Amino acid sequence: MVEASYYRFDERDSAGRATRDRRLNTAGARLIRAAASGKLDVELEGFLQWGQASDTLSPASPSRGITASFLHADGGYSFPGRLRARVSVEYDRASGD
Repeated sequence: MVEASYYRFDERDSAGRATRDRRLNTAGARLIRAAASGKLDVELEGFLQWGQASDTLSPASPSRGITASFLHADGGYSFPGRLRARVSVEYDRASGD
């Protein structure tokens, strides 16, 4: 199974409500091969976020660029038999502003 996603967050000041005026984009993808007896399985998922945000709530505050990422990987093997045992390795990495 393959999935793809995209989210846009656009925040602006309104009367009586100051914000950091964030404009963020997040794109992601996911690949899954489900666990099955006697087979290898995998799940890979990654996201990248980029955009701009003001340093403070002040309308005169300068904006700065934002970049962040996330990666998740999981691979495993399901042994055949009544026990239905599965061994797997997982890895996660996140970074950014």
